[in-house]
Amino acid sequence: MNNPLSTNIQSSSSASHSVGLESLDNDHLRLFELIEAASQLSQQDSNHSELLLVLQELADYMDSHFNREHAVLLAINYPTHDEHVEKHHRLSQLVKHAIVTLQSNSDDAPTIISHVKAEFIEIIALDHQIAQFITGHEKAIEAALMSVGNFEQKGRNKIFIVDDDIQQAQLMHEMAKTADLESTVFTASTEFLKTTLSSFDIVVLDLQMPEKDGIEIMRELAAKNCNPNFILVSGFDERVLHSAKQLAESKQLNVIATLTKPIKARDFIALLKQYHQQYRIKFLQQQIRKTTREYSATTETESIHSKDDHKITVEELKLAIRKHQLIIHF
Repeated sequence: MNNPLSTNIQSSSSASHSVGLESLDNDHLRLFELIEAASQLSQQDSNHSELLLVLQELADYMDSHFNREHAVLLAINYPTHDEHVEKHHRLSQLVKHAIVTLQSNSDDAPTIISHVKAEFIEIIALDHQIAQFITGHEKAIEAALMSVGNFEQKGRNKIFIVDDDIQQAQLMHEMAKTADLESTVFTASTEFLKTTLSSFDIVVLDLQMPEKDGIEIMRELAAKNCNPNFILVSGFDERVLHSAKQLAESKQLNVIATLTKPIKARDFIALLKQYHQQYRIKFLQQQIRKTTREYSATTETESIHSKDDHKITVEELKLAIRKHQLIIHF
């Protein structure tokens, strides 16, 4: 196949994020869904591990949305741009503070999430004021959002379907859609090998491919220390799949399942749901650890800066001179 079929489907859970003002409204709807889910989970008696996952998804989504909205504010020369951006920053920090706090103390979860919800509602009310400044700036807004790009959660676990049979690839693509999951299809192995992959991604790989077959693809990925999670598919018998799996594992590649064609829809959909959810949780757990480190570093820096901002009084300066506490730098 010379021309790869590359298709993106975004699930209803991530909403449609086309470049345009309607995409910001979609963002708001999804943010409301996540905050409402967090609110309900905070009321439950549990260790709040699921609540932390929802909050991390909220933090990721919120940062991406604010980035897009800031581009709009600049494009329309919004009169209170700085104050608006500062409110976004405070809300983002509030969510990250909740993540850090709830890891050690879940007793205050309802109060913390209630505070987040109240702040978010206040910001949405402010966002509605943006509409009155849009007229006459439509093209500038479109260009600004285009430059920022569509909504993207970096590192998010994705599903890639690699099969040169267009009908078979499209069938698996539709199965993923039925599972309410995002998928990208490649019918050319060379095009697929240009893709950036993470250890949270799932690759549904047909072993019989032109140009470079499934075995060669896995060898190249292993050579690049790229280790996604494979579902191997083949029209051959089980022995071929077993041999391919052994080869992959000898190169420290992770094969989560092997399937023979024709693929049973119910089994395939269940498999995608199970492992996509598993790697989504692993991804969010990694993000939680990253958020904790970054938030701690930020608050420590802010604490140092607040100390540095202390103004020295005349009395303190006189005392430092008497005690020879001044150090002169030339």
